[in-house]
Amino acid sequence: RGVLELKENLIEAEESIDFDKESSPIYDIIREIDREAQIVNLSNEQLTNQLGSENADILPYILQKLNNLQESIQAIRPFSQASEVPSFTERVQFRFKYLENSQSYSKEKLFIKLQKINALEPGIIVEDVHTNTKTKEVRIFTILMSQISISTVRLFFKKTLTEFGFVGAELSPNR
Repeated sequence: RGVLELKENLIEAEESIDFDKESSPIYDIIREIDREAQIVNLSNEQLTNQLGSENADILPYILQKLNNLQESIQAIRPFSQASEVPSFTERVQFRFKYLENSQSYSKEKLFIKLQKINALEPGIIVEDVHTNTKTKEVRIFTILMSQISISTVRLFFKKTLTEFGFVGAELSPNR
C-alpha cells in the first residue's frame, strides 16, 4: 500500500541531494574531531616540555570542562531559540485539503505534535493550527527562521495529519 508513496519520497529525496556540495554534517564533525585531536596532541607536547610530565594532565582537564560547558549550552539552546526573534523571519501558512476526518482529535495534541517538526527542521516553528470542517482544510501557521526543506516539512505535516485521522491530506498548491 505504501510502495507508491515510498517511491515518491525516494524520488524527492534524490532530487534534493546536492552532489556538488563539498561538506556534510558528518564530514564536518569528523574534520572538527580530527582538528581538536591535533590541537590536543600539539598542546600536550608543549605543555609537557614547559611544565613537566606531572602537570601535563591540566590540559585534558580544561578541555573536558570546556566540552561540558559546550554540551550544556547546546542542551539549553533549543529553548532559548524559540523565544528569540532571529534576524530573518517569514510567516508561512501551509494549507492542507483532506477528504474526511475519520476520528475525533484534540486540537492541542495536534498542535503539540506539529511543533515537533522543529526537531527535523530547526529553521521552522509552528505557531498555530486551524481546522475547518466545512471546507475540509487544515491550516498550519509557521515562522521560518532559515532555509528549510519543504519536502521534509510537507511529509512530516502530512504524516501527522494522517495520524490524527485526516484522510487524503494533501498540501494545497498555494501553500
